[in-house]
Amino acid sequence: MNQNTGSAHGIFAEVSYPNRKAGTRKALFLGISVIAITVCGAAYWAATAPLSSAVVAQGQIVVSGKRKQVQHRDGGRVGKINVRDGSIVKAGDVLVELEDKELNLRHSLMRTAYFSALATKARLVAEKDTSEKLEFSEKLVKAEAEYPPIAVMMENQREVFHARRKEKEGQIVVLRQRIAQTKEEILGYQAEKAAALEQTRIAKTEFKLLQKLLADGHTTRTRVVSLERELAQLTGNVGKFRSLVARAHANIGEARLQILQVTKQFRAETLKEMTEIQNRIYDLREKSESTADRIERLRIRAPSSGEVVNMKLSTVGGVIQPGETILEIVPKNERLIIRARIRPVDVDQISVGLETEVRVTAFKQRNTAPLNGRVMLVSADALTDDRSGESYYLAEIRVIDTPETSAIINRLHPGMPAEVMIKTGERTALAYLVQPILDSVNRAMRER
Repeated sequence: MNQNTGSAHGIFAEVSYPNRKAGTRKALFLGISVIAITVCGAAYWAATAPLSSAVVAQGQIVVSGKRKQVQHRDGGRVGKINVRDGSIVKAGDVLVELEDKELNLRHSLMRTAYFSALATKARLVAEKDTSEKLEFSEKLVKAEAEYPPIAVMMENQREVFHARRKEKEGQIVVLRQRIAQTKEEILGYQAEKAAALEQTRIAKTEFKLLQKLLADGHTTRTRVVSLERELAQLTGNVGKFRSLVARAHANIGEARLQILQVTKQFRAETLKEMTEIQNRIYDLREKSESTADRIERLRIRAPSSGEVVNMKLSTVGGVIQPGETILEIVPKNERLIIRARIRPVDVDQISVGLETEVRVTAFKQRNTAPLNGRVMLVSADALTDDRSGESYYLAEIRVIDTPETSAIINRLHPGMPAEVMIKTGERTALAYLVQPILDSVNRAMRER
């Protein structure tokens, strides 16, 4: 029984051994086939499947327009500070006012003298035109509201105008009164002359009668001589009155000439003063404009609209050096771009127009989608970092605004760091693996 059992076991063992060997070979063949297929498939994928290649660069978000550095040509002492970091300003706004008391005093004196000269000119024009009322220029009237001393100047010139007019008219009135008085005297002389002429005519008639009576012996010669003496006296009186009338007419002519001379002299003096005051106005205007320009330069204004950054002033009374940058203005409403630093070894792959993906590292990457962009500029030559001495090429990338990324773009601010992936094309995985080896071999062959 035991013998039979042992024989049967040996028979089964001999039968199962060939079957096990065949199964092992089959499994081995299957494994090798799977590995071969996998390797061949991977090789085929590596040789044919395109993979996107990119250059990764670090960058920073900046404004497309450069920051405006605000400086002052002459420098000076700070009198007033109107802004601080973060202030939003418009072009032309006064940022800082410098202090120069001496210049302001000089300008005030010149301005006072200038307006005084304008008021004097208005008075002289009215005198030249023999106007009855003094009218000031519109410029002077408008300035009166801003500069109260002008009202005093105008009132002073009105007083001078009326005083000089009164003086001139007073001289003319005196001369006219003299003419009127002389005319009255002429009438008196003419009346006396007429009376003397009448007496002379009567005396002559009487003299002729006495001569006849003397010839007839009816009168004495003494009476005839006496009448003859009286007739001569009357004739002299007529001549005297004629002379007085002539002299009176001469006096009238002289008085009229004096009236003309008063008017002429007054006008000549007025014209002379006008020439002098006009020259003074030109001189004061030039000097006033020069000092006004210097005062205006004391007001440091914003060159453009934007946000104030890097404010270096904090104390009123401090001193600004000539040409010193006191603050910067970041332009508003200008496109934001990314300026990325490209390694010199990668620059040959970068060209204008390449698409990019931008990740703003200041945002949480899990919740923030990458931004699409495009390379707009690549520097023509390498630049050097002043601090590290590292060389790099500068690339400017413009972010493309889409409805999906608009909310992210609106959150961007100048100065935020960003990581830029510049898509340089497509290569196979095999090219990624083989290219470094080929480059190493190529360099080794060149060294030999």
